[in-house]
Amino acid sequence: MASTTIADAAHKCLASFDDIAQVPVAGKPERLHSEDGRSRYHIWASNLGSLHPGTDRRSADYRLREAPEVVERIVELLDELTEINSDILEILSGGRTNRQISESEDDLESSDELSELNLSVGDIITSLLKVSMLVKKATTRDRYAKAASAKEAAFLTEFDIRHVADKYPKLRTQPWLLERLGNAITQRRQFLRYCRNHKHRIAHVSISLFVRRSRLKRTFDSIF
Repeated sequence: MASTTIADAAHKCLASFDDIAQVPVAGKPERLHSEDGRSRYHIWASNLGSLHPGTDRRSADYRLREAPEVVERIVELLDELTEINSDILEILSGGRTNRQISESEDDLESSDELSELNLSVGDIITSLLKVSMLVKKATTRDRYAKAASAKEAAFLTEFDIRHVADKYPKLRTQPWLLERLGNAITQRRQFLRYCRNHKHRIAHVSISLFVRRSRLKRTFDSIF
């Protein structure tokens, strides 16, 4: 089992993206690569709840508490991403030279280390997104059951049953079918509300973190 939690590794990785964002970059491609990677990382972290603490039911650690092998794989990817970001930061800040790379002497299209590192960042984030899809597909608890047990006030089934009866008057002779169809509509509405609210809750922490970091940066810039 991984000794580091997803939340710890995810916050450390986010900090590595923030460090890169603080470095003044003259070339536009380098800045675009950095911002693209950071944006895709935020999407992944928000969708899976990776930045939430393990005690939070919305967090990746809580959802994967019975799948230590998946946690270990995610942490490995995050650690690798953090390490690559460290190499990118070192090059962008002038700590070491951005070496040119070519496959052979006759190769007319050469590359450089920074470009290869940025490609690796994209590949790892793609892997993280794929793992997230597998996690969602492998969720053991029925999402409809989650919606039914949500704390929000339940919809009234009587309204939906009456709606079905008004739209299909002939079904009034089959009250059991009216009730079944009405209940199905009610469950569907509760499920859609649950999905909408869940998405907002997952994104709330990431947005709050981004706002606080932006305010801190503006304060820092005004002082210095």
